Amino acid sequence: MTEDGDLPAKPLPAPGSVGAWVLGIRPKTLTASTMPVVVGSSFAVNGHLFSWERAAAALVVGVGIQIGTNLVNDVADHLRGADTRERLGPPRVTNVGLLSPRAVIIGAATAFGLAGVCGLWLASISSWWVLVPGGAALLCGVVYTAGPAPIAYLGFGEAFVLGFFGVFATAGTAFVMLERWSSEAVVAGLAMGLLAVGLLEANNIRDIPTDEPTGKRTLAVRMGERPTRVMYAVVIAAAFVCAAFILPRPATVALVVLCGPIALLVIRPVLRGAEGRELVKVLQMNSLLELVFGVVLSVAIVAVTPHVMGPVK
Repeated sequence: MTEDGDLPAKPLPAPGSVGAWVLGIRPKTLTASTMPVVVGSSFAVNGHLFSWERAAAALVVGVGIQIGTNLVNDVADHLRGADTRERLGPPRVTNVGLLSPRAVIIGAATAFGLAGVCGLWLASISSWWVLVPGGAALLCGVVYTAGPAPIAYLGFGEAFVLGFFGVFATAGTAFVMLERWSSEAVVAGLAMGLLAVGLLEANNIRDIPTDEPTGKRTLAVRMGERPTRVMYAVVIAAAFVCAAFILPRPATVALVVLCGPIALLVIRPVLRGAEGRELVKVLQMNSLLELVFGVVLSVAIVAVTPHVMGPVK
């Protein structure tokens, strides 16, 4: 994930400060990488094969890739002229001069490097095949907004988010502990990925007026504003449908009761035509939805779902 729903209420931090780095990392978006790891780990808890060390390493992989992607996005959009004064989102640290492009690139490389090291360790103790999707995630994180054909600029950002911050992050976390691929974890990953796609879509709806003139052809720009708003509602609803496929009925009802009201709070303003700073509030609530949804789904997998997640004998 690469966008933030946070608008700073205080003056900008000092250039080069810790606060500047926090602004660049966009911590409020990190539910997109942390919650899939939590959900994936719940399958290992269900199968009595949970490992704190493997879970921590998977968390570093996910968060490292997201932070690296966020930082590359920051500097790449600045260099391409996609971040302008008309942009309504939070300030980008490169564009406003809080961090130099060189410093941001070094920060991104460090985040990707830590993710790579932890990924290599997980592959060495589970399966080297993990490096295939893991390496693809690292590469896509770099070319999300950088390179001659950036993923986001071509309208493929949603596929990147759904695949790597949904299916792979969730099912991959389960795999490194269960040491087998779980179809249930794949479906849970789809649910988490769809919520992350919603976060991206709300951001892209907000940025249509500034993205289109700069050649950033996101899916929202290509589809148009109204179809994208409908798509946003569909992907949020689809996350609940995916969860229903793997949870017993009582757990599905609990998920809808606990998370449904938050979902309505994000869907209604988008369908009613919320713009600008109103969409920033949607982004904040979308992050909250992913957090609560992930927690409830994880608890349901551990406490309610039958214990069928163990390794194949």
